[in-house]
Order: sequence, then structure tokens, then C-alpha cells
Amino acid sequence: MPEEVVQTMLNKVIDLEHEIERLKKLLTERDEKVAITDEDVSKLEYVQEEIQGIIPE
Repeated sequence: MPEEVVQTMLNKVIDLEHEIERLKKLLTERDEKVAITDEDVSKLEYVQEEIQGIIPE
């Protein structure tokens, strides 16, 4: 795998980690201004499935 591809993937993983931390903070603070819907849960499940598709068994 080319080094540029590896570095890009690592950068994206780091970006995702930051976004997940923001989401966890939002959920644990239970800010009433933010409404999490079933559609949001479905979106997150989709993202999880896509990531799992990248990782070899």
C-alpha cells in the first residue's frame, strides 16, 4: 500500500476519533437543545458497517 494512502487513512481515523469524542460528549451531557433521532442512530450504524467493511477478517 502506498505510503500516501496509509497516511491519508491514518489522518481520517484521527479525524473520526475526534468526531466520536465530540459525539460521546454530546450524548453524555444530554444537552436538551440537541435531539438525537432514530435516523441519527441508523446513520451511525451505517458508518460502523462501512468501517467494518474496510477491516479484513
